[in-house]
Amino acid sequence: LVSVPPLSVIGATPFEATSVQANVIADIRITPARVGEVEVHVVLSPPGGALQSITTATARISLATQAIPPIPVDLRLVGKNHFQAKLLLPRAGDWLFELFVEPEAGTSLRFSTAVAIRD
Repeated sequence: LVSVPPLSVIGATPFEATSVQANVIADIRITPARVGEVEVHVVLSPPGGALQSITTATARISLATQAIPPIPVDLRLVGKNHFQAKLLLPRAGDWLFELFVEPEAGTSLRFSTAVAIRD
């Protein structure tokens, strides 16, 4: 019984994904990947590296299979090319996370990834 992790730890692993669009790398992390309050971190690496600042990013997450419309993710800039948000995910399922980034004026990129959220 000692080797069994507490229930609060089971399923509390984060979701992590890396996506690339037009030489911009987006590292996306959702912690924990389960129903309830989660924290989202997005770290962007533009072609110019840390010298190039990306200050505009928006996101949404949706669960189309259960008719849940897109939920806006209130991303806030917390560091150089680092955005963070907290949100409440009401149901388990395979959610679609969409990230919209403006690396430079007049240019918009869309990143998307499926996120498995557990009970």
